[in-house]
Amino acid sequence: MSELKNAVVRSPCLAESDEIGVKDLPEGLQEKPSGPDPMESAIEAMEQQAIYRALMQAGASQDRAAQSLGISKGALMRKLKSYRAAFDAVA
Repeated sequence: MSELKNAVVRSPCLAESDEIGVKDLPEGLQEKPSGPDPMESAIEAMEQQAIYRALMQAGASQDRAAQSLGISKGALMRKLKSYRAAFDAVA
């Protein structure tokens, strides 16, 4: 965190133009971290839990589950299909 703070403070002084670009940051901050984004993974996990919970409460009715989630049945079906594909890829 302190490295990022220092970079933010120093970058305007080191920038070659009025705009700060990636090249103006220290080398360690220029590369995008590899691997999955932990925040995105957590959000996807919460979304998946909400969908499965809604399906259970709706007695497996996709229409009622989608309605309770505030999404269309098509959106629900696409999400379920992507979960199945992800599960099949791991299994």
